[in-house]
Amino acid sequence: MDKIIIHKIHNKPIGKAGGSVWVSKEVSEQLDSIALETGIAKQRVTDFLLKKALEAVVVADSEI
Repeated sequence: MDKIIIHKIHNKPIGKAGGSVWVSKEVSEQLDSIALETGIAKQRVTDFLLKKALEAVVVADSEI
C-alpha cells in the first residue's frame, strides 16, 4: 500500500464533529501524536486516514 501523506497546517485546528469511534489505546496515542505534529485536529486526522484506507478496501466472498 502507498504511504498516506498528511501535510502540516499552521493555523488553529478545526473542532470535532460527527459520531464516536472506539479505537485501541495504541491507535489513539498514534493519532494524538500525528495531530500534535501536524496541528490538525485528531478527528480530522482520523477521518482522513479512514477515507484513504476505505479506498483500498475490497470485499471478497468467502472461499469456505
